[in-house]
Amino acid sequence: MPSKVKINGVEIEVPDGASISIVNGDVRIGGKTVGSAKDNYLAIDITGNVMDVTVDQGDVSVAGTVRDVNAGGSVVVHGDVAGGIDAGGSVTCETVHGDVDCGGSVACGKIAGSVDAGGSVISR
Repeated sequence: MPSKVKINGVEIEVPDGASISIVNGDVRIGGKTVGSAKDNYLAIDITGNVMDVTVDQGDVSVAGTVRDVNAGGSVVVHGDVAGGIDAGGSVTCETVHGDVDCGGSVACGKIAGSVDAGGSVISR
């Protein structure tokens, strides 16, 4: 079953393991432009396993595994992060095998790398 990404409620199928990028309103999946998202606020909900997620504005939620996440807003991952997370807002996740760098608070399970947070850090 392919993975799915919802951008402000609009659903797009994503091949398992593909990268997702939303930068300057251009939506790219697996390196191909598939549309645009020009809203001032983006809510990105991903279901399934993807490679990398890059979003220059908005919050990202992943229900699955991901390698790296770079987001302008907050990040929530219900699954493992094989690499690291760089977020402008807060980070909530399970296991992160790399580093976490964020402007807000961190609430994660195990973090294998370092943590740089603008707010509190809770590691379960």
